Amino acid sequence: MVQVSIHVRPKPGYHYPNKIDHLQIDSADRLESIQEKYSTAGSTTRLYYGKHELPLNSSIGSHNLDDNAILECCRSPAMSAALSSCLKDLDKIKQLSLNDRTRENLLGILQTPAAIRRDPENEIWQKKTWSDDGLKTRTINLATMKAILQRQDRYQVHDLPRSDDCQSLFDALEKHNVWKGGGRDQSKTKSLKQQAHIFKPKKRDGNPSTNWILVQEKNFLQQKIRSEFSSGLQFCAGYDSPPEDWLEEFVRRDHARHGTRQSGSRRSNDGVDDTADSHLAYLASSPPRRRTTTPPRPRLNGSRVNETSVGTTSSPTRSPRKSYTPQYASGPFAVLAALHLAMHSRHKYANGRRLLTLTEEHLKRMAQPMCRSNLYDKGRMRGRNAFECVNGLIEKQLVRKEIVRNADIDGGEIEKWGLLQDGEVLGECCADFDRAVNHVIPVQSINEGIGKSNMNLTLCLDTREDAHLLKRMKMNCNDENIPFVEKELPAGDYLFLDKSGGQENVLPLVIERKSWSDLADSCLGKGRALNRLDCVKLGGSNSECSGNCQLCKMKRCGCTQIMFIIEGERCLGSDSVHRTAKKCTPTNCCSVCKQLSERHNVTQDVLEGVLHRIQIEHGCYIHYTKRYNE
Repeated sequence: MVQVSIHVRPKPGYHYPNKIDHLQIDSADRLESIQEKYSTAGSTTRLYYGKHELPLNSSIGSHNLDDNAILECCRSPAMSAALSSCLKDLDKIKQLSLNDRTRENLLGILQTPAAIRRDPENEIWQKKTWSDDGLKTRTINLATMKAILQRQDRYQVHDLPRSDDCQSLFDALEKHNVWKGGGRDQSKTKSLKQQAHIFKPKKRDGNPSTNWILVQEKNFLQQKIRSEFSSGLQFCAGYDSPPEDWLEEFVRRDHARHGTRQSGSRRSNDGVDDTADSHLAYLASSPPRRRTTTPPRPRLNGSRVNETSVGTTSSPTRSPRKSYTPQYASGPFAVLAALHLAMHSRHKYANGRRLLTLTEEHLKRMAQPMCRSNLYDKGRMRGRNAFECVNGLIEKQLVRKEIVRNADIDGGEIEKWGLLQDGEVLGECCADFDRAVNHVIPVQSINEGIGKSNMNLTLCLDTREDAHLLKRMKMNCNDENIPFVEKELPAGDYLFLDKSGGQENVLPLVIERKSWSDLADSCLGKGRALNRLDCVKLGGSNSECSGNCQLCKMKRCGCTQIMFIIEGERCLGSDSVHRTAKKCTPTNCCSVCKQLSERHNVTQDVLEGVLHRIQIEHGCYIHYTKRYNE
């Protein structure tokens, strides 16, 4: 299996530098193996990547994490670091006597906006602001908000959305009624209600509260450091290695500002900082509970974790079986090759990312160009599509299927597929073989053919086309870099626009796509297809057409060339591949004609006659295709 290198920032990492752990783990390992290391007896740590919480009961590979991605133990890492920085400042003030808490001394501790620093009469510099009671109240407020964001102990019930600044945090606290209890036992919410006025954008005098000013200035400094980090400016001195990201640089600078040593904190046996929650000891309504420690886990290199520190399970031994070799361009061949190319960032649709697992939509999209069968629509012989082969690959223990919670859909689940160890070896062989075939027999792309002309072509898609087919067409156009537009066309399904020379001209070709079933409905005038092809209606004559059928509209639209694309499997008696097959009769017909006969009471041979009339009487072109992607 593929080894994944990730970083995890534990909760002490928002308070102290050099706390980010580096993990080298197998992509098939469960997320719980990481979570257990950072959870305590009274609190379960959630893991976040970006703005989403990583669902449990899933493997590392199912989340397609980039190399050296940083997993957070808090949904709002920037705000958690800002609150920790403010708590350090208040700790520094606490060490001063009441008489020493003057503006001159506070200027060296607090980080405030320039306008406030220049104003000696501002409320923030008054001694009464930093009395023991005032300092205790503000410390409790900041520590409580930090515990809520990190969902520590009894604050796990509060699942706030991501907050990156003061206003978003204030709105989240108000929306979720945190200060009013937020669904908790009302007898335990008295201390929370008393803090509602301590952190707010406007007090009675119209000015923001002191805690608001302090945290907001930290957010401003974070934005400045983030900008400097992206431009590659000088990092904080005194460290052996550069920071992992801009947030680690912020923590380092803040730590250096207080003149504390780098090691700064101590860890308990379960890897959690014992001093990070010391501020919550001020909470009179909830005295700090004694934390029970779990038995020590084996750990190497101090606080760093390697492969042995994360539990891995060995796969069970399997009995020898016959080697399996998929046929070239078959469904299994395409699936294995696509998964291998995506796993190693070599598939052109992966956009340079390493995708260890793929959803059904992405897997079909990547595998279809390498498959001669249809991965989307069901075939005529077995009544299923080529994508059903993944079940056989799972039975052969080449592919694994995983069902994970979809972060974009509340309560929704999504299926993902990835390669097992034997599947990686076979997938590499399939990918190499496909590359060798393409090297010997190169396939010319559409853009290469268009590039030889001076025309700047754009495909125009009818917005009234079938929604699923329209989605596939747009996806294929994006994959092949074919420019397209969507418009409601008066006739036909597709047109080509020539935008060369600064003008937009319509090429004299209009295309109408029909499946055999659609053609049968149009020729019979049934249901929604009423009056679609009255010119060639079965059992009728041209005189019955009122001039508003699809064929007449296309002939009047100004395009001199009309093409019908007939999609679907052809009758075995008409298909050139099966010339030895007997011609279908009403009593003895192939599977294709049988389906048409049961649904429309017509055989494909009769519809072929209609197409011949369209060619001879109306001068249209007919193009047969078995599936949409041909």
